Amino acid sequence: MKQLFYTILFCLMGCQVSSAQLILNPRFFGAYIVNNQNDTARGMVKLPKSASKGDFSYTDIMWKVRFINKDGIEQKITPSEIKQVTFWLENKKEITFVSQLNQVKAFAGLMNDNEKMFLEIVQNGHIKLYKGYFYNDSANGIDVSTINYIQKGKGKIRRFRHVFFRYDLIEYVKDHQELVNKLKSRQYQPKDIDEIVKEYNSWFASQK
Repeated sequence: MKQLFYTILFCLMGCQVSSAQLILNPRFFGAYIVNNQNDTARGMVKLPKSASKGDFSYTDIMWKVRFINKDGIEQKITPSEIKQVTFWLENKKEITFVSQLNQVKAFAGLMNDNEKMFLEIVQNGHIKLYKGYFYNDSANGIDVSTINYIQKGKGKIRRFRHVFFRYDLIEYVKDHQELVNKLKSRQYQPKDIDEIVKEYNSWFASQK
């Protein structure tokens, strides 16, 4: 009887472990980091899966990167310690996060006083578009909210304001009159920020 009890107990424990691994099992992707001295180190990053949706979560990368070096040693690296981390997903898509000053000290009730944070760079041209990922409590549970940031040339990175997006973007693209006209005539909406930046960068490159 006692042996049967332990057998059932171990089976239950095994089921719980398997379930946890199914949700939290991390994946490893080839990567490199660039430190503050511009030295490059190659290795892997470890990405956890979102416990709620089963997909990869970039929210953790905002504040630290789990990097495994060529010797197999895992390090938790903060945005203050390196300039950039780049990794490749299974579909060969390249993802790059760069270190920037923390412009979101409080978000959805979460306080974070870190000096810097990692932002994903999604458009790289004369105007750069960055994205940040933050947990957000909603009626349906915890969701991930995206905040867009823009930078023109070597200017200051600025948080993209959803409500005043036309006013903000006209200031950034005022040398491209056709695009200004599209914004004024409401041909673009805030959700089109990627396409707006892409159109401007294509135009700017053609001017050279």
